[in-house]
Amino acid sequence: MNLTNLNLLQLFPENFRDDVDIKCLASAFNTIFPKFIEKIVRIRLFSRIESLNVNECDFMAHELNVDFYEQSWSITQKRNALLKAFYFKIYKGTAKVISDYIANVYNSAQIQEWFEYSGLQYHFKIAIKNINVAVDQILIDSFDKIIKKLKPITRKCDAIEIINELLTPSSCVSYYKKHKVTYLHLAEE
Repeated sequence: MNLTNLNLLQLFPENFRDDVDIKCLASAFNTIFPKFIEKIVRIRLFSRIESLNVNECDFMAHELNVDFYEQSWSITQKRNALLKAFYFKIYKGTAKVISDYIANVYNSAQIQEWFEYSGLQYHFKIAIKNINVAVDQILIDSFDKIIKKLKPITRKCDAIEIINELLTPSSCVSYYKKHKVTYLHLAEE
């Protein structure tokens, strides 16, 4: 018996096959069941996430309804997002998830709670170090989008501090603030 072209009506005894209700049930089942078989075949993808290609990662992200997944990420970032998708859904709304998610994408992130920097109650700051990407409005918007999805409604992000250590020796240290993002570029000495 092949499950991909299963006809439920044939599984019923002959005396039930002429019943209108049984025919309707079999017809509905025969329409829906092949879609489930397709998904069952794809379950094997989850057991081998570490070896998925880009297209399979994109498919899995759609199937698992991963909250935070970008088509532009590297294959390693995509695989990590898939592996941690359930963790992010279970612990959504905690400071740990925010820092873990940002660290997953940008390698290093720390959350400072309001009581650690004498802020207002239920506020927090995020410090991201050495992200090695150009800081632009697209990056700021992506941080805002991530934080809005991950944080509870009652919490407020006061600032995002992006700290980059320059790879080339320089005597200057630059510091400027835009929106609620603080950029701090530290020169090597």
